[in-house]
Amino acid sequence: MGDRAAEIVERARALQQAGPDKEVLDRLFAAMNVLDLKSQALMRFNGVFLALLTGFWALVADGRVQALAGTPTLALAAAAMLAFFMSAMLCFAIMRVRRRFLSLVRSGADGSLDFAAEAHRVAAVLDARTWRFMVAWTCSLTGTCLVVLSVILALTGIV
Repeated sequence: MGDRAAEIVERARALQQAGPDKEVLDRLFAAMNVLDLKSQALMRFNGVFLALLTGFWALVADGRVQALAGTPTLALAAAAMLAFFMSAMLCFAIMRVRRRFLSLVRSGADGSLDFAAEAHRVAAVLDARTWRFMVAWTCSLTGTCLVVLSVILALTGIV
C-alpha cells in the first residue's frame, strides 16, 4: 500500500509541473465535479417523485383510491415511475468512480509522464457522462410531464 501512495505523490508532483496539461486537467476535473453535483441533485428530485408515486401506487393497490384503478391516470403514473427510475440509474452511472487518481498516466519515451494522453482520456469520460446526464435529464423531464398530465386527468375527471 505504501508503494501506491508514493506513486500517487510522485504523479501529483509531476502534474504540478506539467504546465498547460495541468490547466486542462484541472478544468476537466472541475467540469466532472459540476456534472457530479448536478446528477446528485437530479437523483434527489427523482427520488422524491419515485417515493410519491410509490405511495400513490400503494393506495391504489390497497383499494383506497378505487376511482383511479384501471384508468389512464394509473398508466401514466406507471410510465412516470419508469422514467424517474431510468433517470436515477443513469445518475448512478454518472457518479461512479472507476479508477484511482491519475492511474492511466503513462510514461513517455523520455521517461516523463504523459499528461496530455490522460487529459484526452478524462475528456472522453466527461463526454460520456455528459451524454448520460442529458438522457437522465430528459427522462426526468418526461416523468414530470407525465405526472402533471396524470394529475390533470385525475382532477378533471376527463377519463
